[in-house]
Amino acid sequence: MNISIIIPSKDEQERLPRFLKTVIGFCRRSAHSYEIMVVDDGSKDKTADVALSFQKEFPALKVMSLGRNHGKGYAVKQGFFAARGEIVLFLDADGSTGPEEIERHLNCFEKGYDIVIGSRVLTDGKSQVKTLSYRKWMGTIFNFLVSRMLIKGIKDTQCGFKMFRASVIPDLFGRLYLEGYGFDLEVLYLAQKMDLRIKEVAVNWSHVDGSKVDLVKDSIRMFWNIIQIKNWHYVAINTHAEHMSVKELTNMYNQEKEHWWFKAKGHFFKEILSGFNFDNKFVLDAGCGTGHNMEFLRSRVFYVGYDVVLEALEFCRTNGVQRLVQGNLHNLGFRSQAFDVIISLDVLEHVADPVAAMAEFKRVLKDDGMLVLAVPAFRFLWSPHDEALSHMRRYSRRDFEDLVKDSGFEIKRSGYLFVLIFFPVAIIRLVRKVFAKNDKPQCDTFDKPSAKINEWLFKLLQWEASHVLKHQYPFGTSLYILASPAPQKWQNMRK
Repeated sequence: MNISIIIPSKDEQERLPRFLKTVIGFCRRSAHSYEIMVVDDGSKDKTADVALSFQKEFPALKVMSLGRNHGKGYAVKQGFFAARGEIVLFLDADGSTGPEEIERHLNCFEKGYDIVIGSRVLTDGKSQVKTLSYRKWMGTIFNFLVSRMLIKGIKDTQCGFKMFRASVIPDLFGRLYLEGYGFDLEVLYLAQKMDLRIKEVAVNWSHVDGSKVDLVKDSIRMFWNIIQIKNWHYVAINTHAEHMSVKELTNMYNQEKEHWWFKAKGHFFKEILSGFNFDNKFVLDAGCGTGHNMEFLRSRVFYVGYDVVLEALEFCRTNGVQRLVQGNLHNLGFRSQAFDVIISLDVLEHVADPVAAMAEFKRVLKDDGMLVLAVPAFRFLWSPHDEALSHMRRYSRRDFEDLVKDSGFEIKRSGYLFVLIFFPVAIIRLVRKVFAKNDKPQCDTFDKPSAKINEWLFKLLQWEASHVLKHQYPFGTSLYILASPAPQKWQNMRK
């Protein structure tokens, strides 16, 4: 069996060497095949160099440097997405839980479990937990609150030993928002909503001096995380379709030439891009859907439509798109620097690993090229509509801009779209969240309103495109970014 061990680390140059020696020794003795990945989460010391010094001793050790500090949850997620094992797990760099726990509990996967998590509360007569008394009491209180408010049937959500079947990682970790210590809560809550099988097991655990956790501040932050998780993920999760369903694509194809929302979206980008010279450019529409959005460009450029869903490409052909490619954004398949412009509208929210998709955009875009992106905005607006469309997330402006900058791009222009309908949409969705009993996936644009209302809404947003886009507003239901590749020295993600 191939197993990947992820070790998230920040400023661990002192404690990491001893733990790596222990892990490497364990891996060498094992009959299984192991890879070790140290994820340096923006350390200010020599954590990455220390980890790299062990590669001669164990060639299957890799080091991922994130460039700047994001948080433990983000570091684990990026390590998980890069892992190649059939089973992927993380261990804390302090060595509080040793690698011997891995093979003690591998048999749980043979029994059909998807996730195996360590517990400092459960006992099996073989495991020992050595901790400070005040930490034990605080952990007991916190786990009591978690069990009452968020996660049922798990006694210890925060132990730094969790193993996952690789096949569940994209759907599960692709939906995570939390980047700090609270990510354990979110991943377990989502796993239960997705009906994944979780096994909690007793492990040996010892307190190690030098903890990065501030018990007071982090406890308050994690209590707030509980409220956030309940708000973000209140809808039943649509796990039946990996991508937008044929039903939704058919609805899009039938509606987009007449429905006010689709017409306005196309008009927004026609207005945004009106100042650029696209003549004789090579343009990639990454996630082209049914092919209608960029119709105004196709007569002026060498245009390639790209989508993962075969049925979407069939609709594109009906809409007159001639050059089409089916594939995954994680591996576009084009030569480097092949395109002058990449357009990807309302696509990144569908992608489990947007960092990998952005790296591919960077690779195939020319150094003087332009990237055009749009995503749905504001996490609190999450609704059955998002699940119906197989979204994995909505973005805050900060997260969206950080993703673009960390991927090696320089932002030229960014802002919100659908500003004028933001408050009505927010009120409707919040009221539904509080009072509606039906939380099943349901698309908001499946039915077109009456002809008069439809025309009025389109004219309203047409006016927004002409006037509001010239100014910056702090809200809107969508976000957009225009960016170009940044100088090499600014690129700092996933080295």
